[in-house]
Amino acid sequence: MLTIAMLTEPHTFPYAPKFGVYDPAFSDIDKNLFVLNAARFVPEVEITDLETNTDNSGTVNATFSFIIKEAQ
Repeated sequence: MLTIAMLTEPHTFPYAPKFGVYDPAFSDIDKNLFVLNAARFVPEVEITDLETNTDNSGTVNATFSFIIKEAQ
């Protein structure tokens, strides 16, 4: 679900218009929006690390780490 959020533009899904992260083609990935999406749509995980970089071809790569929260 987290990977899908990274690959989805906001407002793509009518029933969840805030789901997704804006295309980083002309700016960096909005890390805060990604963490907010994780908290909202995948509440059983907590993002512990998020790194982004751009390779020589212009491809933006994102690597994230997370932990699964214990059931309450």
